[in-house]
Amino acid sequence: MKKNLMVLFLALIIVFSLVLTGYAETVTLRVAWWGSQNRHDRTLKAIKLFEEQNPNIDIKPEFLGWNGYWEKMGAQAAGGNLPDVWQQD
Repeated sequence: MKKNLMVLFLALIIVFSLVLTGYAETVTLRVAWWGSQNRHDRTLKAIKLFEEQNPNIDIKPEFLGWNGYWEKMGAQAAGGNLPDVWQQD
């Protein structure tokens, strides 16, 4: 009897976990970086792999070359609108 209750309990946990996973909200993160076109391409590939492994996370990429990057980050910081993840030296 105890074994049957344990199996039923574990089955319910698995079912509830699957149901809750299906209803998880999508989180959007802004990610900013600077660099060359090569770095940009490699970062986009890494983001794609990350999103495939984490389907509830949506990455919004923000890329600039070196020129203008720090001015943009400064303006966003002043406005309280920095990306969630951003590159520094």
